[in-house]
Amino acid sequence: MGRRVNIDPGYLDAGKLVLASTKNAGHRIFLQSGIYAEATLLYYDGAFQACPHTYPDYLWVETLSFLNSVRLTYLEQLRKAA
Repeated sequence: MGRRVNIDPGYLDAGKLVLASTKNAGHRIFLQSGIYAEATLLYYDGAFQACPHTYPDYLWVETLSFLNSVRLTYLEQLRKAA
């Protein structure tokens, strides 16, 4: 049985979810030492939107709900720090 969920290191900010990968592809940006970055989800029109290469599990309702929660926490932290 294959893996049930795809979990990669990355970061989330107000406008996007960026993931790191060891696999090169035309849409990925080389960082260093065989590590590439890709914008996996973009936040606009009030929600995270898929990119053509977004893995399906990042579009699950549960995943998007979690990412929205993290985004709101992040935005609140930014407001408090300002």
